[in-house]
Amino acid sequence: MLKKCMLLGAMFAGTCTGMEYSVGTIEVTDQAYQLAINEISEPILIMGAPSYRDKEAGVISVQKTSSHNFSVKFREWSTANEHHDTETVPYLVIGQGRYTLGDGTILEAGTLNLTNKNKLLVFQEEFPQVPKLFLSATSNNSAHAFNVRTSDLTRQSYKITLDYAENVSTNFTAESVNYLAVYSPSSNVTMPNGESLIVKTELLNHSGTRINDSRLFIHEERTADSEVTHVNESVSILDFEGKIFATSNTAYGGDTFSFRNENLYPGLTFIPAEETGTNKNIALNKTNGLNDSHYSASTFYPGYVPASAFDGYDSATKVNVDSLGKVSNGAWLGYQKNTPQWLQVAFTQVAYISGFKLFVYEGARKGGMAPQEVTLQVSNDNITFEDHESFTLQNVNQSVVTLDEPAFGRYVRLVVKSNYGHNAIVIGELEYYGKFVQGHIDLSEPTPLDPNAITCASIYAQTPNASDGIYYVEPSGLHKDNGFNAYCDMTNLDGGWTLVANHKDAQDTLVTKHLVEPTELGVFTDDKWQSILTSMQVGIMTIDENNKVAFINKKKLQRSLCVKISDVSSLSYPVVPYDTAYLWHDEVSGCSSTGLDYSYISLSTKHTSRADAYLTVGASLYQHSTKFDIWPYLDTRYSGAEQDQLRIYVK
Repeated sequence: MLKKCMLLGAMFAGTCTGMEYSVGTIEVTDQAYQLAINEISEPILIMGAPSYRDKEAGVISVQKTSSHNFSVKFREWSTANEHHDTETVPYLVIGQGRYTLGDGTILEAGTLNLTNKNKLLVFQEEFPQVPKLFLSATSNNSAHAFNVRTSDLTRQSYKITLDYAENVSTNFTAESVNYLAVYSPSSNVTMPNGESLIVKTELLNHSGTRINDSRLFIHEERTADSEVTHVNESVSILDFEGKIFATSNTAYGGDTFSFRNENLYPGLTFIPAEETGTNKNIALNKTNGLNDSHYSASTFYPGYVPASAFDGYDSATKVNVDSLGKVSNGAWLGYQKNTPQWLQVAFTQVAYISGFKLFVYEGARKGGMAPQEVTLQVSNDNITFEDHESFTLQNVNQSVVTLDEPAFGRYVRLVVKSNYGHNAIVIGELEYYGKFVQGHIDLSEPTPLDPNAITCASIYAQTPNASDGIYYVEPSGLHKDNGFNAYCDMTNLDGGWTLVANHKDAQDTLVTKHLVEPTELGVFTDDKWQSILTSMQVGIMTIDENNKVAFINKKKLQRSLCVKISDVSSLSYPVVPYDTAYLWHDEVSGCSSTGLDYSYISLSTKHTSRADAYLTVGASLYQHSTKFDIWPYLDTRYSGAEQDQLRIYVK
């Protein structure tokens, strides 16, 4: 859709008069797609990060065929496989020139002829600060695929580099390159027609970072080697209402790469919800098909009905400008504080919940009625509810919660397990944020294990009084009729746990063993580890030298953005995404284990630890971005100060 700043009148006069822009997505394969941009007089085309349906690496290749027409296709690095499945790729077109918006944002769009493989270029004018820079080649003269990236970015200039596949040795061919430089006083930019644009710089590697409902990551080409790990690069990222654009502004890693944007929820169609108030609440009464009957609770006092917590009022105070009127007393009040109480909304379709906000009016807060320990639950049938995430809320008037990962369910229930001392529990208003989805969302338990498998769990199920010790197992088809001995914990967390590693701080190496026991340090050999991993149904349990037990479930282990448990092919050489070895690692932004937004199970040694001060990382746990289901340590985030050794079990 064409956007013209010049059509908005005097409000933007003298700032961005004449700026035209267009944004959209197209579906591309290895066959050329013809993209026509007829509405913009001098179009500068910037292509975004393609999807990750076909796992073969490559780049979006563009050939400008006329002043307003472009031929676009996906070009793989290797010519061995000429076919590439359909990928979705965003595009942004802006009229050539330099524009200043009313908030001070400056955009400069242009084109250049790259006559050398590396070239230093200058902007039309110097920017107030170093801008974010996005590049797209608009020619395809080379016989080989290539990527464009920049380095040495300053307020006035930048260096462009063309990268070919590692197995390509060829003379440089001149190419045309488009660029878009964006400076903004803040990361959030409101475009002339009201669209939300986010520009930022992040450190990014092969593990990537989560943006909205996708994972943006560095995808290395593999023509010369099979490894895909990459050091952190400084990357300019532009999020144009969910359409992602990225360009590397550094050349730290020697291997050639491109960017891919993996949908974390394939098969789902997201449906925008009717949003209300300043916080974009989707649960307000009389919106999204909701009415009084869609709200329920375990208990409530007369005049404090469940719908009162979704009417836009916190008792007598209106907190949502879109409220259609107060219901009863404008707040829900439940009783029997020693029994968990719940407040529920039944959406008319499956909801995607990213967070919520809870209001408690001052009189209730002072009286100790504010919720303290709460758990968010979801269900699709209103019968079986899944615990999604638990929180400890402060005794304040307003609590804002952003979920570690989104919750899916038609029925969304907030369970209040404790409050601040009163016999009653009060929620003045409860807002939920998100959207709706179509497609299959599986909230059921994992697929049952092969009934013929022999595991610590199956042995315990058959013999509940079995004691801890060594047992013969055949966990998966990898060892069918050719099993091995394993140590089973039949005591902790319902029993049936297989010991796979026994690690201690500051070890020089991780020694592999055919049998790992609680009395000796070591980790399982690769084949036995993979067999145990294949049979995992519940998750991982750790026990330290003080017999403190921690637990994290399989779903969280597999949803990680950095190191999934399935990524670890060897316990003796676990994944090292930055400089510490992990069995599992999740992080909100990047995967560098900095910024206090990460969670992990460490299998580090001296030689993979960050520095001498980090040797205690060796055998330790950390929880922030994703919480452990059981956490026994006084420090709510890091276990290392309270333990030196971890025995790691799988079930």
